[in-house]
Amino acid sequence: MQSLKPALAFSAVLHLVMGGLLMVSVDFSSIPEVTQPQMNVVQAVVVDSAVIEQQFEAIEQEKEAERQRLADIERQRREAEQRRRDEQRQAEEAKKRQQQEAQRKAEAAAQAKKKKQEEQERARRLEQERQKKAKEEAERKAREAEERRKKEEAAAREAERKRKEEAARAEQERLMQEQLQAEQAARQKQRQRHILSETDKYRALIMQSIQRNWIVDDSMSGKSCRLNISVASNGFVKTVRILEGDPRTCKSAETAVYKTATLPVPKDPDVLQQFLNFNLTVKRD
Repeated sequence: MQSLKPALAFSAVLHLVMGGLLMVSVDFSSIPEVTQPQMNVVQAVVVDSAVIEQQFEAIEQEKEAERQRLADIERQRREAEQRRRDEQRQAEEAKKRQQQEAQRKAEAAAQAKKKKQEEQERARRLEQERQKKAKEEAERKAREAEERRKKEEAAAREAERKRKEEAARAEQERLMQEQLQAEQAARQKQRQRHILSETDKYRALIMQSIQRNWIVDDSMSGKSCRLNISVASNGFVKTVRILEGDPRTCKSAETAVYKTATLPVPKDPDVLQQFLNFNLTVKRD
């Protein structure tokens, strides 16, 4: 054991040098200087080894503390670095989120702007379409109104033409009717004259026929009788009725008519109608 003391002392000195390299300052002046009188070599060596051992342990403790301190420093550095990295990452993420939010807002704004533009464009197209339809509708109504006006004017012209034609036709018909009526009146007048002439003629003939068979005397002179005579279409006497007059004259005249039997009658139907049943006044001059 005593033989190891010098080795330990040397090792202690070596550790001190290494501790100096680690910037650990060890003040050897704190080691008390041995002032005791030398007793013997073996005891001195033992004392120095114990001191060195203590110093060695102190050095080891300081080295351990330094390692711990360095470890803490390294840990703190790593933690600080980690915090820095975390903060940087968080800052980058925040920046990224801000950029994304800004991009989202920009996209939303662009989308809103695009939508607004599309709506404006759609509204513009709708307004154009509405104006176009309104214009077309107005033009259609104007055309229809113009067509109605033209049709109404044409209808009015046609109605006026028809009215004039109708008026002309009515005037022509009136004139024709007047002319016809005038002609008919003339014919009727002529006919009446003819009938009157024929009537007078056949009255005279009938009177002559009756007078040929009428027996009279002086007592009948200036006297008359009114008879109603009914004959057939061929002049055959059917009945004779005394209407009024001198009885003797009437009786004689009635006998004369029956004796005549057939009276002369006209062939004209209109004139004949007047002699199928007629009144006759006979008078003795």
